[in-house]
Amino acid sequence: MINTMAKNLSKKLVNLDIIKFDDYDVIIFGLEVILSTIFEILGLLILGFFLDSIMELIVFIGFFSLLRVNSGGYHASTCFRCFIISSVLSFSSILTFKNIAWLNNSLTLFLLIIVATVITIIYAPIDTPNKPFSKEDYVIYRKKSLLILSFEVLLIILFFVLNKEFIIYCNIAAASIFFQGITLILGKIQNKSLKE
Repeated sequence: MINTMAKNLSKKLVNLDIIKFDDYDVIIFGLEVILSTIFEILGLLILGFFLDSIMELIVFIGFFSLLRVNSGGYHASTCFRCFIISSVLSFSSILTFKNIAWLNNSLTLFLLIIVATVITIIYAPIDTPNKPFSKEDYVIYRKKSLLILSFEVLLIILFFVLNKEFIIYCNIAAASIFFQGITLILGKIQNKSLKE
């Protein structure tokens, strides 16, 4: 469905002389990424609305995505699988911290942050076999990943220190960077198995 939409839109852009035919395949790929991202976010927001968790979802997506874009990780084979994985990761975190009060404490928060930080320091960034990093890209994305991780950790701690009532949001943010760390490990495994 997304591929068909991207092809149709690309054909219209070529016919209107907005893009060159030589760029057709690149535009299709770019539109597929944009459309799949839009559909995934809309799907998650709809689920968030029905679960009365829009703000928590925005926190999860914001922290997860900001780190994910620069550090990489596991890639699902289809957009639908990506949506399912994203839904499970985000809503398992949100529903856990909204419904299990005894987990909303500083110990949980700092354990998630410590584990996520260690995993990210060890594994980030993870490239893909389809688009491997050059040595220069690796260094750039590593620095960006660690800088973003530092910013996110400081932001979580700052909100926690300023207002303990933000503990649910802080734990959801910490869980998002923890799960992003898990995708780094899975991405490393995925890359290794694809190379063999």
